[in-house]
Amino acid sequence: MSETVVISSAGLNPSNRDAGFPNLARGQNPPIEVIAEVTAIAEAELKAAGIDVHIIRFFPGSRGEVPSNAHGTLAMWGFERAWYYWIAKGPGIPVELAEQLHATHGKVVRVAGHCGCPSPREWYKGFGVGDYHVDSPEGLRALADVLRSIFAERPDKADVETLGRAVEEKGVTQSAFCPRCKGTREIVLCEPGLARAVECPTCKGTGVETKA
Repeated sequence: MSETVVISSAGLNPSNRDAGFPNLARGQNPPIEVIAEVTAIAEAELKAAGIDVHIIRFFPGSRGEVPSNAHGTLAMWGFERAWYYWIAKGPGIPVELAEQLHATHGKVVRVAGHCGCPSPREWYKGFGVGDYHVDSPEGLRALADVLRSIFAERPDKADVETLGRAVEEKGVTQSAFCPRCKGTREIVLCEPGLARAVECPTCKGTGVETKA
């Protein structure tokens, strides 16, 4: 007699939700037209979340289940498209922020890709979370927002030049503001014109250093 097996976690599959990502698995060695179509869909999903897109082509036969050439990067994290979700990996998100994300999007931004959706603290025992499976556009945007809140972008050249000019003009001992980590570095006594822009040793952003 046959037996019916009920999978209670089937509802986690975004294919069963209106807001989930579409299934982009296309089998082995799909034609160029299919690769182009899947790549365009994946690229649009990344851009909608504000994630940087990189087009990387593979050798024949080296692809996974999704034949996409679009890959994402944001704040030292990488994003790869899988069957019906995105795999996101990077340096660990502090547990407090990860718990906040879990409270609002824990069913679609799944810690370690776990179908049971455990909390970050439950699964990683207080360590940072560096691995998610993301099932929906809303969840991908939420994760991207958290990463952006942690990782401040480097200031542009104009900001650096402004900092340098301020020290050049004064030529006195003062503290220089680091735009990235919001910290300060003490500037030694110098003559006007000897200031130069360097990386802040604390956060590798841009600070200001002078020559004595």
